Amino acid sequence: MIERFFLKGNFLFKEEEIIFDKGLIVFSGASGSGKSVLLDSILSTFALKNMDNELSEVSLADGEDNLVVFKQQKITSKNRYFINNETINKKDLFKKANDFIHFLSVKDNYEFSNDALLFLLDLSISSKNKTFNSSKEKYSKLFEEYEKLTKELTIIEKQEKEIIEKKEFITFEIQKIESCNPKENEYDELLDLKKKLSKKEKIEDAINQASEIFNHESSVQIALNHMGIENNSFDDAINELKAVFDNEIDNLKKLEHIDSEEILDRLQSISDLINRYGSIKEALKYKEEKSKQLEEFDNLSFNKKEIKDKLDKLEKNLLKIANDISKARIKNTDKLVKDFNKQNSILHLGDVFITLQSNQPIYKNGIDIIDMKLEESSLNTISSGEINRLRLSILSLKNSYMSFNGIIILDEIDANLSGVESEGVAKVLHSLSKSYQIICISHHPQLASYANLHFLISKKKDTSTIKLMNEKERINEIARMISRENII
Repeated sequence: MIERFFLKGNFLFKEEEIIFDKGLIVFSGASGSGKSVLLDSILSTFALKNMDNELSEVSLADGEDNLVVFKQQKITSKNRYFINNETINKKDLFKKANDFIHFLSVKDNYEFSNDALLFLLDLSISSKNKTFNSSKEKYSKLFEEYEKLTKELTIIEKQEKEIIEKKEFITFEIQKIESCNPKENEYDELLDLKKKLSKKEKIEDAINQASEIFNHESSVQIALNHMGIENNSFDDAINELKAVFDNEIDNLKKLEHIDSEEILDRLQSISDLINRYGSIKEALKYKEEKSKQLEEFDNLSFNKKEIKDKLDKLEKNLLKIANDISKARIKNTDKLVKDFNKQNSILHLGDVFITLQSNQPIYKNGIDIIDMKLEESSLNTISSGEINRLRLSILSLKNSYMSFNGIIILDEIDANLSGVESEGVAKVLHSLSKSYQIICISHHPQLASYANLHFLISKKKDTSTIKLMNEKERINEIARMISRENII
């Protein structure tokens, strides 16, 4: 319940404070006095409307009599929102406020949506059928799981389309690495071998020419003997040189069966891998990682089959429960119509007709699509006055099936209505005000006469003011509303 509203720096209201109470609260006044501006300012405090106020503040008593202060304040040309001085963003505040504030607007037709009308029908059943409640709870829980798995399946199927091309590319790259089958140090070894092959003939020619030294070995030894020099060092050097030459000749013979073209091709293949992946080590690492990814791709198909199997089982269970729910709805549709039309008669509305179709694929509310008409007219062709009264019918029915509370805010709910129709609206709102705090604007005396609090909004020049009227002032204002003239 709103206990207090404070407004400052509005283009019409300079500074106003209103103290509210329970029940039905009516604002009246001449056209253009600022009634809608005031209502919009209250709603803007909850981010339900946009108003350019310097400050608007609502003190709200929650269900446990704690006071919660909602505030909208302009700071550096931007509206900021607070709850108990803690900042809150507009989107979160809007969502929070919608839980306890019902603002009936002609532009918002949610009450007549399939979801809202099914909720009303289910509410009429739930009030007397606990088994129905259990079925709905079970259905909701299973459908939540069904939706989750459906999303997972959608993601997998989307991934599958992307994977087909990826898989082909990855498989090609893995095969390229595998066909090369490189070893970590192979590139350096091949480069060394290439160098040896390129020098093979030169080394062979050089060894052949240098081997002439061995033809003069005996001459050198004789010369050393004549000079009296020991030739042990010479012999060791000659033997070591022969060993080096023999070893190199053996190595060169091994190269005779090696195809230099094959070595060059191999070097090119490995060089291509190094250019692409940075090194042979990185290429082998890439191959290992992508091989694991291919395994994951294969697992994806397995997961898809597993999810599909689960969805098939869930769908069968959901259909069974949905059919039971649908039977209960069909059985109770006549009761809802009867309750609806009883309420409509108070509001001087024609009868509603409700039909239920149960041939739809499963969705969050089962398999049913509900359609409602007023007399023989679809709801999108009836007048705004009829729409507003139907909204009141729905609110009253909800409240009769289950006790609700909160705040209802109405902007000229009785506009363009006859006196008899306005009387009906006033009676329904007066009844609803036992559960809800109702804040409304009215130009009709019927609604004003039922008010627990009646405020007058007056305008002088460019400034509007708000006044809580006493009994005598109320009588004068209601007389003015009847005669459409100022009462002296």
